[in-house]
Amino acid sequence: MISSQEDAFDVYEEIEDRYGTLPKSVENLIEISYIRTLASECGISEVKQRERNAVLVFDNAKKLDLQLVAGIIGQFKDMVMFSPTGNPYLTLRGLDGELIKNIKIVLQAYKGLKDGKK
Repeated sequence: MISSQEDAFDVYEEIEDRYGTLPKSVENLIEISYIRTLASECGISEVKQRERNAVLVFDNAKKLDLQLVAGIIGQFKDMVMFSPTGNPYLTLRGLDGELIKNIKIVLQAYKGLKDGKK
């Protein structure tokens, strides 16, 4: 389990030391593992891709902090859209080839806002 960016770097280094340069697919698996941890810590139960967009579905609408959502929308206004209906979710738009990187950036920002409120 990769629970921090440091853990991800440790896994990169360990694999690279043993096997040499990592293929992009292995790098993506490491990043996806970290994204899953971040998503869980942010109260997001599902991360999925829809065409060039990513959808981050919150797991509990009743516990959703709309101030945090507003903070993320403010930071990423051209990229993030919020949908409160049904299971609330964020849509990250137009991610062209940077899908994993941008999901991680938004989740790290959300977690930072969330941790700052504690």
